Amino acid sequence: MTWWELKRLKLKFTLKPPSFPFYSFILKNFKYTIFVVRYMKNKKADIIEKWLREGKDDAENIVDLPWEVKKEQDENAIILVASHLRFPVPIVFRIDNYNTTIMVEIDYPTDSMEPTARMEIYRNLLKINTELPYIKTGLVGDDLYVILLGEVETARVDHDTLNNYMELLLSGLFRVASSLGLENDLIQITMENIVTVVDEKRKSGMKKEEVEEYLATKLNLPKDQVATIIDKIYKRASKDSGVGDSYF
Repeated sequence: MTWWELKRLKLKFTLKPPSFPFYSFILKNFKYTIFVVRYMKNKKADIIEKWLREGKDDAENIVDLPWEVKKEQDENAIILVASHLRFPVPIVFRIDNYNTTIMVEIDYPTDSMEPTARMEIYRNLLKINTELPYIKTGLVGDDLYVILLGEVETARVDHDTLNNYMELLLSGLFRVASSLGLENDLIQITMENIVTVVDEKRKSGMKKEEVEEYLATKLNLPKDQVATIIDKIYKRASKDSGVGDSYF
């Protein structure tokens, strides 16, 4: 037996597997890492919810507006659904241990369309993907609804990052809606949402002057939109009750 073979044989008997304390150390650190990641997810979701709920009507940033927020949770993530009267669709935040996905969905099924028209829409969506920074279009569900989404690491989500993604999503929403021929539909949905909510306020006792002030100051709408909404509410009230402007 050569000297090298003797050395290899000696090395074989001197090497031992790691001891139990070594495995215990690894396991403890793994559990600690999982705990920290989950804590960060929950903490970040609470912070985002707080930003959205505690906004002000005259805020300059989208994230600082007063959003109505619904909170849900599945096995892997916390989901926040944020709605505001000035926007036609809710914004969905899916916050998991590693990534936060921010998305909006357009209620426009493409699966039932004619193949030629459907391919044209898909071509436009792919083109838009190259034009929108950090935001991508896609399809979701059995009916292939159009969605826009952005994704950022949960640990990197801060106030400005969230606001930037929300602005990009909402500007991209109208860009996609325009390519689908739905821009006027989204505007109409927004107007109808505002009319419905404000009409409920009127029914609860809000006077016409107060309605106008609410639309102009709380929702920060221009005068022409305020006049249009007041006209819609007036016509709806007249139809329901048969009275004129004094009804306000």
